[in-house]
Parts: sequence; C-alpha cells; structure tokens
Amino acid sequence: LDMEYIINLPNQKGRDFFMKLLPPVGRDEVVARMKKADKLPTEDIKDTEETLKAIRTKIAKLESEESNLNGRITALKQSIKNPPEEEKFEKQAELDALEKRLKGISASLSKEEELQKKLNEKKGEVQSLTADKKGMADKYYEISDKLKSLSESKCPTCKQVIKDAKEKAEACTKERKEVIEKGKELADKMKTLEAEIAKLDADISKVKSLNDSVKIIEQINALRTEKQQIELKNNTRKTIIENNVNYTKDIKKYEEAIDDIIKKKAEAEEMMEALKEYRLFSTLIQVEKVQQHFNKVSINLFHVNPETKEIKETYE
Repeated sequence: LDMEYIINLPNQKGRDFFMKLLPPVGRDEVVARMKKADKLPTEDIKDTEETLKAIRTKIAKLESEESNLNGRITALKQSIKNPPEEEKFEKQAELDALEKRLKGISASLSKEEELQKKLNEKKGEVQSLTADKKGMADKYYEISDKLKSLSESKCPTCKQVIKDAKEKAEACTKERKEVIEKGKELADKMKTLEAEIAKLDADISKVKSLNDSVKIIEQINALRTEKQQIELKNNTRKTIIENNVNYTKDIKKYEEAIDDIIKKKAEAEEMMEALKEYRLFSTLIQVEKVQQHFNKVSINLFHVNPETKEIKETYE
C-alpha cells in the first residue's frame, strides 16, 4: 500500500477505502465482549441503525400511548366526586296517616253526594207539593165564590133558595170539604218534607265539617314533594357512587396498561443499550483488525461518545 497516498485521501474517500477493507465481524465474536448480550434481539442483526430506528419509533409510540392513558386517568380522577350523605324520609308515618284519612274523606264525600241527591229530591217534592197546595187553594176560593153565588139565588117573592141552586150548593160544600181535607194532607206532607229536608241539611253540614280535604291534600302534596326530593338526592348519590366505582375500575385498568407500557419501554431501552454496545464492540473489533496491519500509523474510523455510546463516523 502507498501509505502516503492513503493518508492524504480526503476524509470520506479515505474512510470509504478502509471500510471496504474491513472484514465482517461475527455475532459470537461481538457477544463475547458484551455485558448486555442477553438483551439483544434474538433475530440476526443486519443493520443496527435500522434496528435502533425501529426501536425509537416503538418507544415514541409507547410514550404517546402512555401520555394518552395518563390524560384519561387525570380526567377520570377529576370526575370522581364525594357522594352526599344519604337522607331518610322521617315523616312516612305522618304521610300514611294523612293518606288513610283522605281515603275516609273520600268515603264521606260519597256519602255527602248521596245526601245531597236525596235533599234535591225532597226539594223537588216540596216544589211539586207547593204547586198542588196552590192548586187546592185556588180551587177552594173558586168553590167558595160559587157557593156565595148560589146562596144568593133566592125566589124574589118568598125569599127561599131555589131548589136547584140548593142542590148545587150542597154539592159545592161537599167538594169544598174534600178540598180542605186534601189541603190538610198536603200541609202534613209539606211539614214532613220540611223536617226531612232540615235533617238532611244537618247531616250534610256534619259530613262537610269532617271533609277538610283541601287542607289535607295540601299537606299530603307537601310531604310527597319532600319525599320525592329526598329520593332524587339519594338516586343522585347512588349514581355518583356507581360512577365512582366504574371510574376507579377504568383507572386501575389504565394504570395496569401504563405499567405494561413502562415495562415494554424499559425492555426496548435495554435493547437499545445492548444494540449500541453491540455496535461499539463490532466497530472496535473492525478497527483492531485494520490496526493490526499498521505499526507506525493509527487509523481511526469511528469516534465513540463515552457517555451516550453514540458512534460518529470519522477518518483520522
């Protein structure tokens, strides 16, 4: 070799020249020097740079998934609420008593309707009797006027009542007597009806005094509203508790997924470190094999960062 020619080659050409001369290095030869060989991929390593790039892409994807899951966990934790204390409706006995009383009032209202119906019927009978009584009175006055007229039908000579007129007057007297009897009957019936009406009025007033339904219904509605509000609050509390349970389950599921991601990231990062170590020793072995052909010249084709183990191409 013309060393002067080789040494004076431009950087990239000089490096390319030696890279073509570098013999391939076997996996077993590299692994023998490594500390993290057990973390290497099981398949053959053809191109460490491509493999490292694929692992970085995988880690980035895992980190994106981890960030997404952490966001979900944060949102779920913010959704968890402290449920309010459970409330109890302490007035159930009072409500039951009022509802029972209202049922009794409903029965009383039916009785009131029945009494009112009877009262209306009696008043209708009174109106009918009043009309009949007026008819009897009119007939009485009519007969009385007729009797008066007949009594004045006398013979101008002897002043005696004419025989025909006398017979008619007797018939009218009899008829008037019958009218008077019927009038008395009507009066008695009227008196009985008035007594019955008075009693019905008293009974209705008594039932009405027991039927304070409006006030009771207001009390019942107020208690029912209070009960519904308490049930609504307790249902809301139940929903919050159920949601908290579901949120907690989801959080646990996401945390387990994150643990799995962290584990996969750690494995990927360990593999990256092993690949870097593999690449480092592979390069060193190649350089050593080149260097053994020179005793006065040192050829450096790679520069290794001692901290990051990153290899930078060079020609020195």
